[in-house]
Amino acid sequence: MKIPQTNNLVSIIIVTFNSKEYILTCLKAIYQSNYRLIEIIVVDNNSTDSTIDLISHSYPKVKIIRNVKNLGYAEGNNAGVKNAQGKYIAIINPDTQVSPNWLKPLVDGLDSKNTAVCQPKIMLLKQKNLINCTGKETHFLGFEWLKDYKKEDYNLNSSTISSFSGSIFLTTKIFFTKLGGFDESFFMYYEDGDFSWRTRLLGKNLLLISSSLAFHDYKFTPNENYQKTKQKFYFLERNRLILMIKNYSTRTLILIFPAIILMELGMNIYFLSKGWWLEKIKGYIWIIANIKNIETKRSFIQKSRVISDKELSSDFISKINYKEFDNLILSYFINPLLCTYWKVIKKLI
Repeated sequence: MKIPQTNNLVSIIIVTFNSKEYILTCLKAIYQSNYRLIEIIVVDNNSTDSTIDLISHSYPKVKIIRNVKNLGYAEGNNAGVKNAQGKYIAIINPDTQVSPNWLKPLVDGLDSKNTAVCQPKIMLLKQKNLINCTGKETHFLGFEWLKDYKKEDYNLNSSTISSFSGSIFLTTKIFFTKLGGFDESFFMYYEDGDFSWRTRLLGKNLLLISSSLAFHDYKFTPNENYQKTKQKFYFLERNRLILMIKNYSTRTLILIFPAIILMELGMNIYFLSKGWWLEKIKGYIWIIANIKNIETKRSFIQKSRVISDKELSSDFISKINYKEFDNLILSYFINPLLCTYWKVIKKLI
């Protein structure tokens, strides 16, 4: 079936779930954009608050897709894209606000050679002088950290990045569809990382556009009334492992297997100390129960890839340096060990 493309129309997809605190300011900022060729599609994951009523009353032109249950970020956005009419797809979280000139630079950025995804420079919404992320850094064990997180704003040039932030980015409907959209089994977290890895394995670039600006009310620790922290870490850890299983070659998985075991031991101890150990075990059980489906996706990715893991991992990092995980064991034992291991193994990939 031919994908509809209307000139340079941008279809903006926003997945909501009890988002009444943010949705009106998010929509207001979008409608104040200098780029006018837009349609807005809100995919609501069965909100129980007044999110839908607020949108319907204040912005009746917004197209609303009402799900009868919470489909999560991945499947929710896929549903929105299927109903989009635009050539371009912008995916935005409801707790994100855009600047008036955010969109045109992203559209122009997709004209760059081999570029498939563009993201803006994202600042923290409540500390506008501090950076939320300028893309993401990717660790060779699948972790992804927000690049430049909480740094003071500084002048930076547009550049390629190893992974983009799912809080706001632009791609084309053709490419999103070609890639198969987000992996819906992820539900939430790391689906943007998985999308980034699969994009790069096809030889395409991800680009940070420094002249495009957005603001995100990022919270590393979620509001417990909205989502339990242990649930977030369940998805983070489960999906990190799926990410590696799907996208790395068999050779690379064998080479990094000792490091995976070491990290799994460390993460189990960490989860146990937090009282979340059952969540880690649930993640293993889910992967084992769904291994055939994962293998099917892995087979397709490995057959269609056009670059090697050496190229893919050329900018991967080996040090866990995220601000939220700073401790002595990490600094003086785990990080030196991982850095040394990756330095050796990287030459063999």
